[in-house]
Amino acid sequence: KKVTLELGGNAAAIVSDEWDLKDSAVKVAKGAFSQAGQSCISVQRVFIQKSIYEPFKKLLLEETKKIAPQMGPVLTEKDAILIESWIADAKAKGANEILAGQRKKNFLSPVILESVPKSEKLNCEEIFGPVVILYPYEDLKVVVNLVNETRFGLQTGVFLKDYQKIDYVFRNLEVGGVVVGESPSFRSDAMPYGGIKESGFGREGVRVAMEEMTELKTLLQFQPLKESL
Repeated sequence: KKVTLELGGNAAAIVSDEWDLKDSAVKVAKGAFSQAGQSCISVQRVFIQKSIYEPFKKLLLEETKKIAPQMGPVLTEKDAILIESWIADAKAKGANEILAGQRKKNFLSPVILESVPKSEKLNCEEIFGPVVILYPYEDLKVVVNLVNETRFGLQTGVFLKDYQKIDYVFRNLEVGGVVVGESPSFRSDAMPYGGIKESGFGREGVRVAMEEMTELKTLLQFQPLKESL
C-alpha cells in the first residue's frame, strides 16, 4: 500500500546581515511561538551571523514578548514537564537562559536559550514546545554542516539575498525544503512538502500527493509490419 509519512523535525533558521533585522526577528518569533512550538516545522534552532547576534537577540526578545500573551498551552502537562526537564538538563551543562519560561499546568511561556551544547536533546531532538536556541556563526558553510547535524531533515528558513549563497545552502542542506526570506514554519498546501532522513518520505501537496498515490501503468503496443507489395 502506498503511504506518505511525515515524522517530525528539528527546524533551523539561518539569519544573516543581508536581511532586514526587524523582519527576520518578527518571522523567527512567529515561527517559533505562534503554535507554542507544536509544529513539525516550528523554529527550534536559530543560527545568527556574529556581527548581528546581539541586536537580533534583542529584537527577538521584543517580538517574543508580543506573541507570548496570545500563545496557547502545550498538549498535556506531561509534555510541559518533559520540556522543562530538557531545559534543566541543558542549563546544567552550561546553557544560558535568555528568556525563562514559566509553567502553570500544561502552559509554558516562551523560552530562549544560548550556548546549548550540541549533544543536548534541545539541539539534537524535536522539542515540540515553545523553546528556541540561538547560536552565533561566522562561516556559512560551517552553519550548513551544523544544521545537518541532526537525524531530521524537514525544512530550513534562510534570510539571505546573495544568489550564490542561496544556491549553496539549497544544494547542501539535507532537508526537504528551503524557504528564503521566511522561517522554516512556512508552508502552502499546494507546494511539495515533506522531509528526508528521519523526517519521513513522500511529499504532501495537491498535485504531488496525487502523483505519490498514483500507480504508474505502462502500455506498450507493437503493430505488425504490413507486407510489402
